[in-house]
Amino acid sequence: FSWKWMGIVVVFGWLLIAVYLTYTRAAYVALGLALGAYFIFQLRLIRVVLVGGVLGVVLLAGYMLVGNRYLQYAPNYDTTVTHNEFSSLIEATAKGEDISTMERVYRWVAATQMSRAEPVFGFGPGNFVTFYQSYSVNSFRTYVSRNEEKSGVHSYFLLLLVEQGWPGLILFLSLSLWVLAHGEDVYHRTQDPGRKRAVMAVLLALVVIYAFLIINDMIETDKMGSFFFVSLAILVRMDELNRKAALSGKTDPRDDGGEPQQHAQPGIKG
Repeated sequence: FSWKWMGIVVVFGWLLIAVYLTYTRAAYVALGLALGAYFIFQLRLIRVVLVGGVLGVVLLAGYMLVGNRYLQYAPNYDTTVTHNEFSSLIEATAKGEDISTMERVYRWVAATQMSRAEPVFGFGPGNFVTFYQSYSVNSFRTYVSRNEEKSGVHSYFLLLLVEQGWPGLILFLSLSLWVLAHGEDVYHRTQDPGRKRAVMAVLLALVVIYAFLIINDMIETDKMGSFFFVSLAILVRMDELNRKAALSGKTDPRDDGGEPQQHAQPGIKG
């Protein structure tokens, strides 16, 4: 028993209760992914998972686009509405009758059509809202498709594809895949227990952020973008400390990565 661990348990329990009471599906899924990611990083399987994930996305996209199969999943305009009770929301999501989910699909379809029109250079920053309505597919329209609040595509990956074309999306995906794969290496090379926990915390934070970026375009906001870039900076610093420790030949896990210290050796005094 220690007051430190008691405080951690209390804070962690409070956060779990807070997440539960938000009734936010994305938060639940992100926490589940973070739990799974912890064991994936521990077992050095992140590269296998990333390759499988990329192949899965490519195959799913191909399946939906060939023969325009995605049109079979268009919602019913009359029954796709807002659900206030969480149990009803989950059921409606599974049936494709939740307005929040299907409005996202409506914009994702429009974003895909826009990427076909401007695959290389995109439409430029902030231009999704200006142009997407003319590229939308009416069969995916919902009650809120007029978008009076002028909100975005609700997927950062598709936002990059629309604004910067395939080069922009490929650059961000390359950075993301490299960060997660190299982050796993940094974790297993780190000897100091405190730093090792910090690296794992950063990696799990990035997993949660990427999970949210699939269905939101929030990385350019303070509440998510700051955590994203700070996490990258911490990971870079931990990697730098590991490299300095390796070059200096230090084996002490408390080593701060600086120059080797000179210790007085016992011997004959002059």
